[in-house]
Amino acid sequence: MHPDYVSDRPGDCPICGMRLVPASELAGEEMPTASMEGMEEGARAEHMPHGLAPVRIPPTRQQLIGVKTAPVRRAQVHKSIRTVGRIDYDETRLTYVNLKFSGWVEELAADYTGKRVEKGDLLMVVYSPQLIQAQEEYLQALSNGDEELTRRARSKLLLWGVRPDQLQQIEENGVLYAFPIYSPVGGYIVEKTALEGKHFKAGENLFVIADLSTVWVYADIYEYELPFVQVGAMAHVTLPYLPGQTFMGHVSYIYPQVNERTRTIQVRMAFPNPDLKLKPGMYATVEIFAPPSVALAIPKEAVIRTGERDYVFVKKGAGTFEPRLVTLGPEFDDHYAVLEGLSEGEEVVVSASFLIDSESRLKAAISGMSSGHSH
Repeated sequence: MHPDYVSDRPGDCPICGMRLVPASELAGEEMPTASMEGMEEGARAEHMPHGLAPVRIPPTRQQLIGVKTAPVRRAQVHKSIRTVGRIDYDETRLTYVNLKFSGWVEELAADYTGKRVEKGDLLMVVYSPQLIQAQEEYLQALSNGDEELTRRARSKLLLWGVRPDQLQQIEENGVLYAFPIYSPVGGYIVEKTALEGKHFKAGENLFVIADLSTVWVYADIYEYELPFVQVGAMAHVTLPYLPGQTFMGHVSYIYPQVNERTRTIQVRMAFPNPDLKLKPGMYATVEIFAPPSVALAIPKEAVIRTGERDYVFVKKGAGTFEPRLVTLGPEFDDHYAVLEGLSEGEEVVVSASFLIDSESRLKAAISGMSSGHSH
């Protein structure tokens, strides 16, 4: 329709060919009294979109243009966020194996990266003059019967990682020149710098052992999705090489900073991995579920979105349809949650909305022209 075209005689619009409507029919049309009950003028102005006006459509014409309505109802809102994640080690389950003394690797039992080791398995045998000297000091103090020196020498060996059973073996058999080093945890060797014959320094990491029974998954979400993600929220992961199989975990941490380049926030999730199907380095499809909530909901078809505002047409009495600004919440199951603008039980137009919108704009334009000219 072209509300800017005005003619002094009946006929058709020369631009679009539609029948011209008498200005008096639109400008003089008033809302029925029933539809105005309970509405204050200030509230109406607040929720009435600028440039639109209530329109009255007879029932026969409603059938002709296919007007359908749906009630505003309370529903449980289920919101989920889909993104891409990267599987990595659980940092709390990484163990670094290093020694508090220097020496040489005499024999290597854990001889390749990726090897599975159990707690207590032999990793390597080392030769260390420092450790030998500490053993000799302990045995000397023990033989002399000096309790204070014995206590200090014993404490030194224990702090250097000598196990109580090894200490007993030293007491019974003498100095251990080839000293065995055992794995403190069970897992997989993911890094290894120890080599047979290599000299190592005190504090140098020789092995990194990872417990893969739990893994972490990192994913990025956009700023506007942040309100729907909470620590403890349920998360699902699917892998391309295992179609149809879903792994369940939860959000364990939301990082406090925003990536300035991508405007995203990193989220960390924890997933049980008893069968080791989730392998560090893999990419996965992640779905994070927001905690369910109850809110007013309307079908997506009811909303007219202009980019600057969202509004619907509310069915009032006597065939009147009133435009109403609304504040929308999350989208779910072909519905929008409504935060403001509607009440439970009201009826909103879900079909022929754009035809009613066009007529509402036309009426508002003609009403504006009529009010601006006394003649």
